[in-house]
Amino acid sequence: TGLTSTALTAHAFASVLGGVGGPIVAIGSLLFGYSTLITWCYYGQQCARFIVGPGIIKPYAWLFVIFAFAGAVVKVPFVWLLTDTLNGAMAIPNLIGLVFLSGVMVKELKDYFSNPELLGR
Repeated sequence: TGLTSTALTAHAFASVLGGVGGPIVAIGSLLFGYSTLITWCYYGQQCARFIVGPGIIKPYAWLFVIFAFAGAVVKVPFVWLLTDTLNGAMAIPNLIGLVFLSGVMVKELKDYFSNPELLGR
C-alpha cells in the first residue's frame, strides 16, 4: 500500500471495521500521544531538576515543546533515527556505572548466595 506509521494502522483498521476503523485509530493515537507527552515531560523535568536544580524546569519545558513540535513536523524515519541514537546514548553512562559498580555487585551476589535464609534452605 505504500503507507507507513499511523496511516497504515488506520488503513488496516478501516479494512476490517469499515468506517469506524479510522476514527478508532485517530482517537487512540491522540490519547496515547497526549498522555505520553505529558508523562515524558514530567519525567524529564524531574530528572533535570534532580541534576541541575529547580531553575531548569521552565527552560526544560520550553525545550520539550520545541522538540515535540519538531517531532510532529519532520519525516518519520528521521524521528526514529534520532530516537534510536539518543536512547543508545543513554546506555553509555549506564554501562559506565555498571563497570564501576561491578565490585559491589559481585560482593552483594556472594552475600546473597552465602545466606541460607534468603535462598529458602
